[in-house]
Amino acid sequence: MAAAAGLVLAALGLSACSSSESAIAPFQMLLVNAPARTVQLTLKLGATSGSGGFNIDGYSRGALTVNIPLDWTVKVSCDNRSTTLSNSCAIVDNLPVEGAAPPLAFVGSSTKNPKQGLPLGGSAGFSFVASRVGRYRLTSLDPGREAAGMWDWFRVTASGHPSLRT
Repeated sequence: MAAAAGLVLAALGLSACSSSESAIAPFQMLLVNAPARTVQLTLKLGATSGSGGFNIDGYSRGALTVNIPLDWTVKVSCDNRSTTLSNSCAIVDNLPVEGAAPPLAFVGSSTKNPKQGLPLGGSAGFSFVASRVGRYRLTSLDPGREAAGMWDWFRVTASGHPSLRT
């Protein structure tokens, strides 16, 4: 019952949704447990052919925004669906994409060894507390992924409800 309520809550948080053959339905990504102040964020890296496979659930270059209220716990499940590239999941500070990877936005906000990534078909999870209001990037820290457009927005809000926006 709680899972169904969470899916409904996440679906209600959607706005400006576009239909794209290359994107996965965003409401499949976010499961909300409001009483516990937790969200389960499921990410599929390279899941579609969109952006040459450099995408997160089919979204890239900031086309998706994940909104999480301050002090909520975020549990991330990261699946590398690419058939050709290793990938990782990380929430990083919103700094210019340059040679060096930006710092993690929160303690524990990445898969293990994010610069090496998960092998083809690999999965990993991590969790963290969204402890600072601001706009961050959700990305893969394997070399060249961000420059290729494999990033979206992760926003921590002062209040409100978890939501996704495309």
